[in-house]
Amino acid sequence: MKRIIKTALAASLLLLSGFTAAQDEAPDVDPKYTWDLSEIYSSEEDWDQARKEVLAELENIIALRGTLGESADQLYRAAMLISDTSRKASRVYAYASLMADEDLRVTSDQERRQLAQAMFAQFGEATAWVQPEILRVGEETIKSFIREDERLERFAYELDNAVRNAPH
Repeated sequence: MKRIIKTALAASLLLLSGFTAAQDEAPDVDPKYTWDLSEIYSSEEDWDQARKEVLAELENIIALRGTLGESADQLYRAAMLISDTSRKASRVYAYASLMADEDLRVTSDQERRQLAQAMFAQFGEATAWVQPEILRVGEETIKSFIREDERLERFAYELDNAVRNAPH
């Protein structure tokens, strides 16, 4: 019985050492088959700067809490800030995610993806107050703001959807 266990253990170690060695050796890949992420950010430093900018904007979003019902202009400014920040955050995430998918063995790329995921979680926290506040402002006021300020038309679907979900 001991001999069978020793043989199985030896075979497992041999298999594992071969697997580890195979992981360390990356095949050469023709660059035409890899991502060109320089169109998103020219360097990892640029990516990190953009991520920090998104995180800084979250404080500005939080500062708008309680102001959405003040005027159509205020609602528009809040919607634009949230939309712009979301778009920037999406670029940050896309870059990090694509880099991480290039080679799963590169831990710095995996870390960057996790930082981007954490940034999106913080974005969700920073904007969690928006829908409840839209509901408090009320359908009539929101619709009047949309009629009053044509710039809000681009956000009409999201605003109407938020108000439509009020009974739920």
